[in-house]
Amino acid sequence: MRMLVWVHGDSTLTTNGLHTATSHDNGQMQQYLLYVQEDCMLDSVDAALTRVVAPREHVIVDSNYQVTVMLANKGSEPLTQASISYRFHNVNQPEPFLQDTLIWSGNLEPGMSAPVTLTNVNFPEGTTNLLCNVIAEGDTFHVTNNTLQYQYHRYFIVVPRFIDSFDQTVDKWYAPVGYNNFTRNYFERGMPSKSTISSAYSQPNAYITSATESVVSGKHGNRSVLYSPIINIQQIRTDTITFLISKNMSEGSFLRLEYCDYQGLWQLVEDPSVRWVS
Repeated sequence: MRMLVWVHGDSTLTTNGLHTATSHDNGQMQQYLLYVQEDCMLDSVDAALTRVVAPREHVIVDSNYQVTVMLANKGSEPLTQASISYRFHNVNQPEPFLQDTLIWSGNLEPGMSAPVTLTNVNFPEGTTNLLCNVIAEGDTFHVTNNTLQYQYHRYFIVVPRFIDSFDQTVDKWYAPVGYNNFTRNYFERGMPSKSTISSAYSQPNAYITSATESVVSGKHGNRSVLYSPIINIQQIRTDTITFLISKNMSEGSFLRLEYCDYQGLWQLVEDPSVRWVS
């Protein structure tokens, strides 16, 4: 079984299920394969961590949150006890700032799920990776569903005169991680070594959509996003930020440059075609 999704398309299909139009001016077509599992013998014990319940947003505003994950019973017998270990590691720190193990107990019937609160977390500024694992006695076969990974980012707040050449030890920018080939974010901090963009304005590093690869526009529906730190400009009256953009874009590709205003709304910068943007 498959599901087809069109962005600004119509519902006209050919006999093989493909869109009749040869191109999509305002979007793309994506295909998702759906697999239906046949009746089979389930393991008696199969505990799984399926998703993060809260907080769901990758970008968090406050510092303190209660983190909750979903525990599922995918075995054939009721699940009554499981050991859940977790680790929070900020990328700017050498060691995890919080890690522990909790023992869950209850009566979770086959096919059912239950939210489990791990702990209250004081997130430091920057990107924090969560790694969570569940162990249940007798769960020895389907171990790939025992692990859950998630990523959070809390914005850095910097003073108005903020200069960043992308060479500092602490990275105050955020490029959300993609979890598979269909959600890849090509932005990365590194030394450009491509034919069109071969160096950084301030050597050696820049933030670039792949330091070495030529990125195909719209490949697999990817959208590459880079977030700046929050710049506190409350004490100044003229809100002006100037920075350099280097780009090499073919026909059909486009760049949107936006800023978040005091109301929390994203506003479009009208003309990002020049190298220096204010």
